[in-house]
Amino acid sequence: MVKVLSDELCQQIFPGMQNNPYFSILSDKTADVAVRRQLITFGCYLNDKHEVVTSFLGIWDIPNSTAVTIVKAIKGFLGSIVDVDMTKMAGYGSDGASVMVGNTNGVSVT
Repeated sequence: MVKVLSDELCQQIFPGMQNNPYFSILSDKTADVAVRRQLITFGCYLNDKHEVVTSFLGIWDIPNSTAVTIVKAIKGFLGSIVDVDMTKMAGYGSDGASVMVGNTNGVSVT
């Protein structure tokens, strides 16, 4: 059931991101009660009416919370599953943690 709903959601969201000249990504990492690390990601783009659309893209288990791991998870999803051209990414938003936006080793510069 979850797979069917996920596939339907993907068919509605991903063409909007794929057909736009630009898109943005919002992401945050979290740990659940079992201390399982996860990455939640949203995509933002403009629809045909030039309204901003923000859509849930996914939540993935990640082995650690390093910038390299987070970038690999985002690029892997966007590149292979969604088939979005990463050169069209115009922005990246996060909670401001150093692993996300650090000017040396953060996701935003990795």
